[in-house]
Amino acid sequence: MKERFVSGIIWSSQTQNCVWLCRGDYDDFKAQSTFTSMQMPQTASGGGRFKAATSCDEIDELSRKKFAGTSEKKIRWVLGLYEQWCAYRMTAIDCDIPIQRSDLSKLQSLTKEDLAFLLSRFVTEIHKLNGDDYPPCTLYQMCICIQMYLETQRVHWKLLKKQDPAFMDFYYVLDNVMKQKSAQGLGQIQQSEVISKQAEDKMWSDGLLGESHPQQLCDTVLYLLGINLALHRGKEHKNL
Repeated sequence: MKERFVSGIIWSSQTQNCVWLCRGDYDDFKAQSTFTSMQMPQTASGGGRFKAATSCDEIDELSRKKFAGTSEKKIRWVLGLYEQWCAYRMTAIDCDIPIQRSDLSKLQSLTKEDLAFLLSRFVTEIHKLNGDDYPPCTLYQMCICIQMYLETQRVHWKLLKKQDPAFMDFYYVLDNVMKQKSAQGLGQIQQSEVISKQAEDKMWSDGLLGESHPQQLCDTVLYLLGINLALHRGKEHKNL
């Protein structure tokens, strides 16, 4: 019994054409007696619907994770701090474990264990130029920026996930450092003093609030919106 096939379009590697297959016998198809040839659409070089072939370098660049401009700026800032710290650490002599390897700044080439070892010391030793400590939220954001950088280099490690044994010690080091700095009052938002009824009445009586002239009216509207809608910053008023 002869094999049979349904009609359709296939690509012929022999003729480099798209061919239409009619219903018929397989033997007839082999003899090319039951189909007609149809030319494939032209490529970009011929003015067709397709662009020029994408290079491997273009695909490699497109496959890398990208971040917004502000995030990229923060990442570059943190990487600069990390490289400066590495340069200092390689020349420091007053430390229990000296760091003298020249490839420490290449984060993507480190093992998990080496990266955890370095970051545990980085977050405890870094501070501002004036000697003040960074707030705990800033240290946390530094670690997030390093993780974001690693993602752009196709290193998908979760640095702040204590379930990973390689980063467990680093997780607790960062957590304890942040708790210590929070206990010292770093990074805490100062609460505004409550405006008493007497203070508000005085503003009305002194003419700071009212509707006598445009500026006074604008100040009054600004004050009432802030009080009743809990607006604290100029940006919140602007967004409203």
